[in-house]
Amino acid sequence: SRCVERLQPKHRDLLARRFAEGATTHSTSEQVGRSVEAVYKSLAKIRKTLFDCVQQTLAREAQA
Repeated sequence: SRCVERLQPKHRDLLARRFAEGATTHSTSEQVGRSVEAVYKSLAKIRKTLFDCVQQTLAREAQA
């Protein structure tokens, strides 16, 4: 959850909209006024950011 908290507010909002119950990438794109492709690209970048953060966190904890 620390990694999610580090995201920019607009990225947290996009994640919340996309992963709300019943939401799809298409419905999310309509809500935020962006193309489906743009939402897919943003979500991919957000997932990469979260993955990197989790990896770094785990590595630090393993060294502690």
